[in-house]
Amino acid sequence: MSEIVYISKLNETHLYVDASASISAEIGEYFKFRIPNYQFHPKVKMRMWDGFINLYNVHSKTLYCGLITYLLEYCESAGYTVQLSGDVAITDKKIITTTDTIKKYIRNDLSISEVKVEFREYQLDAIKDAINYRRAVLLSPTASGKSFIQYVLIRMYQKLLPQDQKLLLLVPTTSLVNQMLTDFADYSSDDASWNALDECHPIMAGRDKDSGDKRIIISTWQSLYKLPKKYFHQFGFINNDECHLCAATSLTRINEAAINCKYRFGTTGTLKDAKTHHLTIEGLLGPVIRVAKTKDLIDQKYLADIEITMVRLIYSDSEKKALARKSYEEEKVYLQNHEKRLRFLANMGDYIEENTLLLFDRVEHGKSLYNALKSAKKPDELYYVYC
Repeated sequence: MSEIVYISKLNETHLYVDASASISAEIGEYFKFRIPNYQFHPKVKMRMWDGFINLYNVHSKTLYCGLITYLLEYCESAGYTVQLSGDVAITDKKIITTTDTIKKYIRNDLSISEVKVEFREYQLDAIKDAINYRRAVLLSPTASGKSFIQYVLIRMYQKLLPQDQKLLLLVPTTSLVNQMLTDFADYSSDDASWNALDECHPIMAGRDKDSGDKRIIISTWQSLYKLPKKYFHQFGFINNDECHLCAATSLTRINEAAINCKYRFGTTGTLKDAKTHHLTIEGLLGPVIRVAKTKDLIDQKYLADIEITMVRLIYSDSEKKALARKSYEEEKVYLQNHEKRLRFLANMGDYIEENTLLLFDRVEHGKSLYNALKSAKKPDELYYVYC
């Protein structure tokens, strides 16, 4: 007779997974991973930590709710019998199952002008999937309308959730707090019954964390993650915008503390370089759902077509040898101040007839590029922008 794994929901963040000591140890091994470049972490160097993140706690027997599918797959492959108790599924098909229903809901309840806002099918599919799964990470590139998707989800759940539950939209920067508020105001400009400034409470440095009667809070992660865990008990909906940029401590602390939050989502253009492991993101926010691809948006004329030409600069053997033992940071500084490289970039304008945008990641490097272009007296109109 196969051994039994008992799975129940402890709260909206954790499952309770009960099994024998040996099976619990196996599950613990299955749900653990090392952070990228763990060997360079100070605690690992001091032998205070092995670099592993353990998603299954063998002592408390808890696992993130979003990992239920992975857990069931593991139990099946290992030949263990699973006994489910309570509402552990991540699908909620009783709410909305078709895009036609969403279209009708948007027109009748949200009153967004169809002339001003173009509803794209992939956006409606993303909204449908998010609602049907209760939680999900929506993977969609820049210019795909992520803010509109988030707006629709927030407006819908504002009606679906009990009045005592609030909604939280987390963004990585203060500028995005203002941008989201502005976008929401634009989307609802023809809706006399809903005003973004009256419904939403923005939180940045120095702003009151208590939203009062306003049920929708738009905040940076940094403004909230150190607050007491009880603060997050008020939320029934959380959306983590650009979740791949969120530091592990912020993402886990906020979403772990939201033990009453049944509906939680993440939006991002990429998970390739996520600071937190995919399993952590999926465990806290749900399965990854691809909304659209950049190529599809180009083919559908939502984005301009692009052509990429790579230019490779070759340096002398003596320079390569001199930099061989330098750190990555020292190498970057050397290249950014390389006179021949700066002159080459300044002269690239001779081969480009259209307007040209040069991007840099350091103000000092930007100043060097600007001075090189200015010295070469090209182009005729030159602007240096940084913040």
